[in-house]
Amino acid sequence: DDAAFKEAQKKIENMKTVIIKSLLSIIAMLLLTPLNAQSLKPLSQAKRDSILISIAKKVLQKEAPEYLLEYGKPIISKRAIHFKSKKAEREEPKSSPYYGTKNGQVYYIVEFPQDESIEYFDAGYVAQVYIWEDNSKPWSLRLGNSSIMDLK
Repeated sequence: DDAAFKEAQKKIENMKTVIIKSLLSIIAMLLLTPLNAQSLKPLSQAKRDSILISIAKKVLQKEAPEYLLEYGKPIISKRAIHFKSKKAEREEPKSSPYYGTKNGQVYYIVEFPQDESIEYFDAGYVAQVYIWEDNSKPWSLRLGNSSIMDLK
């Protein structure tokens, strides 16, 4: 019986070790995940543009693959949120894609241009993907047929 008891204790210790290692791995993953959200601000323009185009293509592939049309190089523009006041910032409706944003927050628009000789879109472009500068997260997709998708 003494040998069986020691064997059981050994199994319990092994299980404890496995559980503790698993929990530590999970905690480490949870802590490190936000680090994957890359700020685009410190990057060179070439590197930033490359990342922005890659993100925009992934968004289109997932959300509207029929709009992943490349009629020339995507056009990238930099913008910032500009509210009139702190009150206007607080009163932004929850349904707005700008809800929760802060005055001065920077984002990029990656626009896939149309080629009217091949295909015409009402909005004047094939698609636009809006991406935050601070965390490289896409937050809005606008398609050439004038539909808008909130990506939050």
